[in-house]
Amino acid sequence: MPYLVYLAEPPALLDDLLEDSERIFQRHCAVIQRVFHERWLRLLHDRIGREQIRHPEHRPSAVERRVWESLRRCRLALREGQREMIREEEQARARRNQAIRGYIASRPVRTESPAAA
Repeated sequence: MPYLVYLAEPPALLDDLLEDSERIFQRHCAVIQRVFHERWLRLLHDRIGREQIRHPEHRPSAVERRVWESLRRCRLALREGQREMIREEEQARARRNQAIRGYIASRPVRTESPAAA
């Protein structure tokens, strides 16, 4: 089965560095989201467990709903903390991208010399 191969210019250094910057940003955001989500689940499960021990006669769904309602403000605070950390990462990425562009602009421009015939 034949297939076409397109020859294109190799990616520029600027493109590579900006892509790496984006990858770093995405990885940091994923870590932040995972940590906050794990914290929320741990808090939720601990509180549900305590409530089920305290009120074994109540239906589990009622206990879970009650705990969710009682932790609503805590959940909002966790989300705001997460948003703040992601905003900080966005600012760090913007600074990094600006530094990358400055670095690329400061590099001497190489001109290709024609090959001898």
